[in-house]
Amino acid sequence: MDVNIHDAKSQLSKLIEKAMAGDEVIIAKRGKPMVRLVPIEQESNALKLLGCMKDEIEYAEGWDAPWKATNWPAFTRITWDETTARHQHYHLAIGR
Repeated sequence: MDVNIHDAKSQLSKLIEKAMAGDEVIIAKRGKPMVRLVPIEQESNALKLLGCMKDEIEYAEGWDAPWKATNWPAFTRITWDETTARHQHYHLAIGR
């Protein structure tokens, strides 16, 4: 869609909607194309979260050492809370 500058001023909101919908909008001056109106790609919030805690968390030595499978039932209990209809997880952190 080609539109001259004068019309673009009075129809800017409509032109933005068309560009957001994927239509090509070109603004011309005296019949000569000058600019193309295109939407800005939105940044995903997920990408902002990746790495947001870099250098903020300190891990204790051995935090990633494997646990024996027999240790887990003794330290984790899962129950169903009828009042909130949610699972409740209880974890007991014990040093190795």
